[in-house]
Amino acid sequence: MIKLGLIGRELGHSFSPEYFKKKFTALGEQNEYSYEALEFENWDKAERFIRQSGYHGFNVTIPYKKDAAKFCDYLDHWAEKIKAVNTLVTSPHGKVFGYNTDAPGFLQTLTDREIKVSKALILGSGGAASAISTAIKNQGGMSIIVSRSKKSGDFTYADLWKDESILRSTDIIINCSPIGTYPKTKNSPDIPYHQLNSDQILYDLVYNPPETVFLRRGKKAGCRTINGYEMLCNQADLSWEIWYSFVKEA
Repeated sequence: MIKLGLIGRELGHSFSPEYFKKKFTALGEQNEYSYEALEFENWDKAERFIRQSGYHGFNVTIPYKKDAAKFCDYLDHWAEKIKAVNTLVTSPHGKVFGYNTDAPGFLQTLTDREIKVSKALILGSGGAASAISTAIKNQGGMSIIVSRSKKSGDFTYADLWKDESILRSTDIIINCSPIGTYPKTKNSPDIPYHQLNSDQILYDLVYNPPETVFLRRGKKAGCRTINGYEMLCNQADLSWEIWYSFVKEA
């Protein structure tokens, strides 16, 4: 049995376990692969589990993507640039390989919609935000990072309210934070929604619920909106390709 898992916190409503179980069944591989949600209260415990569990691969989610990158023996070109990983492979020799499929998964959603980003406003400063800003740079665009403190980003949320030009100068606003995720669905990022205009796109990496308060408020302002489900499927499929290639080569 090839054992795979998802490492993170508060994974009770995670998309990944059910998605991969359905995928294994569709491929006729349900007796060969397993996938479980694995919650850890801190990264040290997760790290020990990765080394000792006998699992063949993992997805990594909030809040451990940056910790996982520091832990790996090898990083792919995306992970090296982003300094965050969402996919791990453990080799029979004890080496851990890290990949970032968030960035190419996100870029594919833009390509499918023929969207070319010029200037993005990114809400959040974690591993997902790093992946998205790197992907946009790869496409030729630039990003502004908004965080709760200046230490983590270019601007704070308070700055957006003080200076209207920050938000209005961007063509896409991307929520890379977990704000609005089930079960706290009434929450939304604290941005000046009244400044939005119909030429802008609101993109939420949150996928549950399918339409967050963030997206609803953007739609009300006339913005085009995109939720995180398609990107999630893209990055999951890329993770599967990585695991599958390692298993076949082993």
